Amino acid sequence: MIRLIRFLITGDWHLHQWGEPVVTGTYAGMTGRTISGAYHVVRCKHCGKYKKFNF
Repeated sequence: MIRLIRFLITGDWHLHQWGEPVVTGTYAGMTGRTISGAYHVVRCKHCGKYKKFNF
């Protein structure tokens, strides 16, 4: 029952548990001003979904 309520609220059957970064890198944008930063690509331990976190 708790899983059903969680699905109705969040739209997902489980809360993602992100593991260690799979890819780490930096980026630089070329718009009107210089945009640069770093990112990590991580993978969920349950479903294998990837997500990119910028910082």
